[in-house]
Amino acid sequence: MMMNKKKFKNMAVTGTLNCQCSHVFVLSSVDMHYGERFSNADMALAIELRKWTSGTFNAALRFEIDDIDQVATYDIACEYTKHLRERFEKHFPELVHLVERIRWGVPALHVQGHQDSCIYLFGTAYMDNVAHFHGESAEQYWPECNQLGALVRQMNLVVTLFDDLALAKSNYEKKFLHFVGLTATHQDRVVRWRTLSRTPRLVGKEAVSVYKHGSTKVPSQQAIFQHFIKDDESFARTTVSKGVVASLLDEGLEMQEEQHRLSSLIAQSTDHDLESRKKEIESRLNKLETRLQDWRKLQKTLMPGVADKVAAQALTSPPLQAEKLFLPSDFTSAERTISRRRSHNNVKATNALRRDKIKNDRYQKENMRSSERIRESLRHREVWMTIFASARAAILMLDGETKFPALTEADLYMKPIMDKRRLGDSKLSDGALWTALAPQVQEEDEDGMDIDKQTNSELDDWASEGDQVQWFRAEAEMLRWREQKEQKLAEILRVRRSFLKMHSTWTTLSASAVKPGYAAFARQKAAMYQRMAQDTATRLASAGYSEFLVEGFNLVEWVQQERSTEDAKFERLVYSKSSE
Repeated sequence: MMMNKKKFKNMAVTGTLNCQCSHVFVLSSVDMHYGERFSNADMALAIELRKWTSGTFNAALRFEIDDIDQVATYDIACEYTKHLRERFEKHFPELVHLVERIRWGVPALHVQGHQDSCIYLFGTAYMDNVAHFHGESAEQYWPECNQLGALVRQMNLVVTLFDDLALAKSNYEKKFLHFVGLTATHQDRVVRWRTLSRTPRLVGKEAVSVYKHGSTKVPSQQAIFQHFIKDDESFARTTVSKGVVASLLDEGLEMQEEQHRLSSLIAQSTDHDLESRKKEIESRLNKLETRLQDWRKLQKTLMPGVADKVAAQALTSPPLQAEKLFLPSDFTSAERTISRRRSHNNVKATNALRRDKIKNDRYQKENMRSSERIRESLRHREVWMTIFASARAAILMLDGETKFPALTEADLYMKPIMDKRRLGDSKLSDGALWTALAPQVQEEDEDGMDIDKQTNSELDDWASEGDQVQWFRAEAEMLRWREQKEQKLAEILRVRRSFLKMHSTWTTLSASAVKPGYAAFARQKAAMYQRMAQDTATRLASAGYSEFLVEGFNLVEWVQQERSTEDAKFERLVYSKSSE
């Protein structure tokens, strides 16, 4: 951590650099000369590391000290660590073995200003076992610590830790359930994804990571749009051999979809009254009217029970696009799978079109063309949301209940997979569209998607990699919040031990005090620390962790058991959700 350069203008010392722990205890400090030179940073690091090699420990504590994972963050760690080992071999050879153990990251805010590769090579969000350590703690205490530090540090510490624990537990539960649904949705591919390494690597000057969308597979905006339109048309409904009845239902469902498209077109024509759109609406209405007349004849034969309802509806003369077909809504699991895939592809295509427009389009012609493609994509989205709502309402009418939730605009949200991770992403999750349905994996129709994939392999690879990046980022977010919960529990236990130790120390001092005033002050401090230790224990028990207070409790064994239980629960939920 380096202080403000303006404070040291025209001085021999141009700043100070500290090594601090995550609780902002300064472990070492050096002066800076002529800017932020690596030699000064090396000295600060060496002073801190020497503390690991000095002192006397008993066997148990020595083991714990050596077993601690060392993670360090530095604003320019990506440059600082390139020749760090060589510099320490030359100037501090006795510390090389400690330097080699350190895992380096760049603080979460500073990494936003680095090259994109840095967030995958040095971003703490994708580092195992660091919880939500953002690395910016060195910057936080400057504004207030001088005024408030002495007054509130001990008073509010336990309250703050338990607030952090509650937040970590809440977010972990949300991310856990989100990841369950996402895994069930992509269950046919998750087996392969789990075998991939999470460790980033450099290929040339490009960072390659499972958390990063490969830029070589990104198609053009025109290709994305055409593939989306073709994809929307190529999801043919699964053919079920049910004779004339199946034909009636299949034709009815197709006309129902056409009604939704017509409604969307008519709604748009009120905002943009184009002659071409009027002709398109008129043509679609004529074709739908012809199909509906033939279909009603077949419906009268096969479903005579709805004749009275059809006749009653005819008296009200509803618009053709609003005419109720009186279908029994006998949807198959395959049809629900197809509808979900359409919605997924629509959201991904719309996000890609918007990103391409912002990045590449600069003039009126290009912007108008891009805007029209985005509007077309949004129109398709509205159609499919309407179809989903109608299908859900029909299922409720027939069965009285459904596992499908109501779909809102918020449920269609998807964090951009083409962009690097942004600040605040850990508290956001993709909408319910990506997790709530999670149907059983179906075999794809040979006449539909397989042919489409053979002719659009590049676009399919792009979409598939997007699913993979989304899954890995969701996994990382879930694991970081789990680690954050475990870390806060460890800190709470450490604080309680500290309070008990301070109580013991002040009690000893009160017994050996040479003056009554000294003894009274020592007893007051001993009582204060005893009270804070008791408050910590009470809060632990109230939070459901009373076993943590048992003598000889082993936190590592508890974490291992808890993780094993949670992993088993995860697998159970994934398979139960995908079999619904």
